[in-house]
Amino acid sequence: MSDELDDNDPGEHCEYPQPQTKFSSIEELTLSQENGLLKLVKRLSNRFQLPNFSEADILESISIISNNLEYYHDTKWENLPDVYFKLPDKRPLICVSSPHKIAGGEVRDITFKTHFESANPEYGARFKKLIKPRSVKAKHWKHLNEKPTGCVIAVHGWNMGDEKSSALTMVPGYFFQLGLDVIIVELPMHGARKSEINSITQMFPSLDPAVTNESFAQSICELREISTWVRSEIDCPVIGLGLSLGAQVISLWASLDSIDAVICVAPLVSLPSFIWSQVAGTNLEATLLKIGLNQQMLEQGFAVSNPLSYFLSTPRNQVLIVAGKNDIIVPASHAETLCKHWNSPRIHWLPDGHIEQLTAPSTGQEIKDFLGKLGLIKEV
Repeated sequence: MSDELDDNDPGEHCEYPQPQTKFSSIEELTLSQENGLLKLVKRLSNRFQLPNFSEADILESISIISNNLEYYHDTKWENLPDVYFKLPDKRPLICVSSPHKIAGGEVRDITFKTHFESANPEYGARFKKLIKPRSVKAKHWKHLNEKPTGCVIAVHGWNMGDEKSSALTMVPGYFFQLGLDVIIVELPMHGARKSEINSITQMFPSLDPAVTNESFAQSICELREISTWVRSEIDCPVIGLGLSLGAQVISLWASLDSIDAVICVAPLVSLPSFIWSQVAGTNLEATLLKIGLNQQMLEQGFAVSNPLSYFLSTPRNQVLIVAGKNDIIVPASHAETLCKHWNSPRIHWLPDGHIEQLTAPSTGQEIKDFLGKLGLIKEV
């Protein structure tokens, strides 16, 4: 299947025959729930690192960052969420690979052309020059012998998106064995959707509010398109599941739309406060302050993509937050703030961990109880 999608081609189509679905041994391991899976997740956790913003990169891009901070401050898109997060006006043409058979179903790669359109003209001009970020990629774990009780639409964390890390952290086999279909979505600028241009202004997220805010909006657009397809083709409830950065995407979606169930794991809430916590007390903080950037400016510039800017649209009893009291990547204060803002939905605390929180045994039991009470899984 070609990565390139031509905006001017009225005959958008899928190429046939479709390529064979890639299915790794790690993805298969998520079906077994063996100790080996937990060891691999722990190993990945020990190697996990956040992307670094170098001082040179920031200084090189400072004019773009400053101009876009001013744009979002002046436009105040957070006051017009229905306009900024526009509903897709087209149904996506879903292209499906030749499936890989598993017990009770199959796994297949799906892709489609995004219908996202940028609200920011400067970023829109950048986006039109890209190819990979405009092709949506996901992996669908599909039941065949019986109708699923729901479909989990899962969103991975920051700097992830490849099939191995997504399988290890989102454990699709676990949810599949609960009777649920699973669709793991690659975020814009991640995995196979990474920009062809390697710069701070093409990272999601980054200090550039344009690429960050617009990529959040793109993610919401694509989740809505996938959700529409799930409800029409599979005809089952939709469960939004997100980890870390993915949890911010899902919490933003739950703030804009009513979803049948929401699970936010190790949620990131305020990207500006997170970024500032990483530079506080360093030479980089002094450099940012010297050139006129502070946390308050970032908060204003990123407000449109902050779930705290909106009320929760999903019923509170359909929300579960999972977080670590001593999470060393995203502080527990993010989950506490989100929980308070959402008027105290169900929250499950772990002692520590970040990307491995979803694989903790107590989390699995909490999720089964949560989804069971909503009637979204059969007794197991």
